Amino acid sequence: MAAIRRKHGKVAVASSAAVLFCDTGTYEGWRTVTIPEGQTEGRKEEDEDRLTENGGNRVLASAFSLSGQYFAVCDNQKQLHLYRTGQEWTLVSTRSVVKRGKSLAFTQDEEKVILSDKSGDVYSFSVAEPDSQGELTHGHLSMVLDLVLTKGDQYVVTCDRDEKIRVSNFPNSYNIYSFCLGHTDFVTSLSYVQEDDILLSGSGDTTIRAWTLEGKQLSCTKTGAVQPSSTDQAPDSTTRTSVQNMSYCPKHRLLAVAFYGYPSVEVYSLAARGKGCSLTLQQSISLTVDPWDISFDADGNLWLIQPVEGSTLQVYRPLPDGSSSVKLSQVSEDDKTLYQIQSDLNTKWDMFQGCLTTPSIIPTLWKQRIDNMTDYLKRKQQRLTGDKEGGDNSNKESPPEKVTKSS
Repeated sequence: MAAIRRKHGKVAVASSAAVLFCDTGTYEGWRTVTIPEGQTEGRKEEDEDRLTENGGNRVLASAFSLSGQYFAVCDNQKQLHLYRTGQEWTLVSTRSVVKRGKSLAFTQDEEKVILSDKSGDVYSFSVAEPDSQGELTHGHLSMVLDLVLTKGDQYVVTCDRDEKIRVSNFPNSYNIYSFCLGHTDFVTSLSYVQEDDILLSGSGDTTIRAWTLEGKQLSCTKTGAVQPSSTDQAPDSTTRTSVQNMSYCPKHRLLAVAFYGYPSVEVYSLAARGKGCSLTLQQSISLTVDPWDISFDADGNLWLIQPVEGSTLQVYRPLPDGSSSVKLSQVSEDDKTLYQIQSDLNTKWDMFQGCLTTPSIIPTLWKQRIDNMTDYLKRKQQRLTGDKEGGDNSNKESPPEKVTKSS
């Protein structure tokens, strides 16, 4: 999958083992930086086979610093790369990480890069000391799927596969400040609303929830990605839907939500009322496929990356809709710079071929629940009612034994 990041006029699109970048203020075309390969010496043979099966090295997580001066990338070869941005990007450091990364964020003072990995651990890497290794700050019992830092780097907020959102003190993150509990499935995405000091979270239960940092739930909004109705068969990953990622726009107080299994982007307006808040669906952008990623820029433009040849990048501008709110509309030729940026990237489909073979991680996050009693109870009821299809009643069946692990 590809990802898009925006910060102060800078645009970065992570695709397979490369990052395409440009500056909207001084646009001179898209440029490319290739992520360096890791050391092959000492690498296990099974790791080499796994890399080959997955199409080689690829970007797993990326993030801009607050000023846009730095860009961090974590790849499939367990490396963290730090770049200094500009007309040409300069590689500052490459460091090894223990496990493959899942999400990245810079502290607001740009002194640290925070990385969460697939084992549930969170590490802090120094920006000023490029040769130093990561410091373990805290961990979860399951995979950490996203993280954000709050105002002044007071707290680091992490969410995981086990429906939990944890608010930890920073940098002493072993001190837990609160938990935000309420989601009924894995939590995939977090957004921090600095002006209201609240958290927004999206989940595999297809809801968006708002929280205080103390863990109080302020609202729960059901999205249009409704889960399939219950049947005799448990829904599988081909029929289930989930919130995949979110992006918040402070300028217009809009939250854009992209989904897995629901080819659409929903745009909500955020309203804070006293000690509460609400999310109101303002617009739904229909797509032909699930998008890879979405991101608002500082001007309120929504950037969308999707696996569609000739329309890989779509940019939507906020336009007044006759009321106090705005409506997002895809850029036209009148928006010369944005339209040129969009058109130029859409000619680079070959750069995204490797992303097509990289499936979404979301289907692997749903937990399998095995019911070994339903069939037994059904046959038992058939015997009790004398149903001929139940077979000979003399063949008594015992209920399935409860399997326990030996100590």
